[in-house]
Amino acid sequence: MSLRTGRSVIPATTRGRLPRPFESALRAVDSLDSGKRDEMIAEHLRIDIPLAGRLALTLSGRLETYSTRRMHVHAHHQVLRIQNGVSLLEDRSRRQPLFGSMAALIPAELPHRSTVIGESVTYKSLYFAPELFDSEIARIVIFNMSSLGAALFDRIAVRRGSDLQAGLNRECVGLLMKILHEDIVRPVELARLPQPNHPQCRRVVEFIERNYARRLCMSDFTAAFPYSGRHLSRLFKADVRIGIFDYLRIYRILTASVELSVSPRTITEIAYDCGYESISSFYRDFNLFFAVAPKAFRHRMARSAQSELMTAERGNP
Repeated sequence: MSLRTGRSVIPATTRGRLPRPFESALRAVDSLDSGKRDEMIAEHLRIDIPLAGRLALTLSGRLETYSTRRMHVHAHHQVLRIQNGVSLLEDRSRRQPLFGSMAALIPAELPHRSTVIGESVTYKSLYFAPELFDSEIARIVIFNMSSLGAALFDRIAVRRGSDLQAGLNRECVGLLMKILHEDIVRPVELARLPQPNHPQCRRVVEFIERNYARRLCMSDFTAAFPYSGRHLSRLFKADVRIGIFDYLRIYRILTASVELSVSPRTITEIAYDCGYESISSFYRDFNLFFAVAPKAFRHRMARSAQSELMTAERGNP
């Protein structure tokens, strides 16, 4: 599958097994020099989906790295669900995990992209014209979709212009718009990774991504960067709005969530491999960020994967 822009065709899947969750997901970005990264963040693509005049469109498939290399915008609002796996939904200010029963409402004209955490994800998107939704949306909203909303979302299949009039698609879209108004007022409060703007802070984040699995102290950061610990802490907090070790903590928990989703290893092994020295601290942080214990989270992700497999076997859209 590919996404057509005004100038080129952007591949939506890239084959290949990648080594570790977060490093692999961000490898393409990390391999660029600072100037290229700045350009990638500053510029964005315009993707013409749906085509002009279309009120709605559904797309589904599998992503193995990212939706587009650079951030992209489209003229329609988007509801995105990750049906199996974990994705980071990224805009210019933050990165947010998306998985399980969660859905994301992405405003039209907002630069964003999805980055796969782990090996691959399956997804479904509904793009719809802003006039179908009578409220303004200023930022991405991640929420738990209600069971009725999820049933309607799964039922809607609009791939051609005539499909909106076929079956119950129009009625389902209309009812889903009403349900979305109720669902999005209860956003999911999960760990989010803020995006640094300062080049030095981006290098600090890259250092964390390379070294999160080992014990890190401020002396490790001052040895890697030509700043005192006090100056580096002030610079990072002024840019990212959280401290260096707060960012490290969130990064470790998000990495652990990926391992719990894709790895058969024990919870204790995963906790230690993500840099935790205390299992009780790991459980406390995980419950704080995901509002569920690691074991329950793993069961939830396994059920989601099994449901996706059953849907594929039935041949449903």
